Amino acid sequence: MIKFVYFDVGQVLVSNNSGLEKFWKKNGWNEETKNLFWKAWMAVSDKLCEGKISEAEATEFIEDNARVDLGDGFSLINFTVETFAPIKETQELLLKIRGKYRFGLLSNAYEEMIQGLIGKNKLPNINYEVIVDSFEEKAVKPDTKIFEVAVEKAQVEPSEILFIDDSEEHTEAAKSLGWNVYRFDEHRAEECVGEVAELLSLE
Repeated sequence: MIKFVYFDVGQVLVSNNSGLEKFWKKNGWNEETKNLFWKAWMAVSDKLCEGKISEAEATEFIEDNARVDLGDGFSLINFTVETFAPIKETQELLLKIRGKYRFGLLSNAYEEMIQGLIGKNKLPNINYEVIVDSFEEKAVKPDTKIFEVAVEKAQVEPSEILFIDDSEEHTEAAKSLGWNVYRFDEHRAEECVGEVAELLSLE
């Protein structure tokens, strides 16, 4: 029986797809530069989420490997917050389960990123019972540690948790620990939300 629902943040409650396209276009980058930027960003993202490197170090790495100049005022954390936009379907689901299930966030996130998204009205400003933030915990999904922390904070059994995430690696890690999981695909958001609602008997 599900008692607690954990939502991932990026590509589940918010998406950066359109924001990144605007950024590429604004800078006039070709496909090679886009790919180099993305590859470099992904290479440092988890380290930044764990607090293993600084924002300045991450930015320098990206500039060097993507061969771009992001400018003196560039903030990777602010950039990330700005490029995200709400995914309407999952945010409506989040609001719909209030009062029916306990719920929280479980995210690989940069320092103050979640607070930044809430402050910019890109995440609902509501009472999340639990927020498991990788930067605060110094562990990232799919590490077992962050899932153990999430179970402890939710104060339920692993079998009583439903975890919604877009990453197969993350959902499989949680599943191996006895969690119920649902892999979300933002490109079929409405269909996915309908399936989750059915799982939770919301319809």
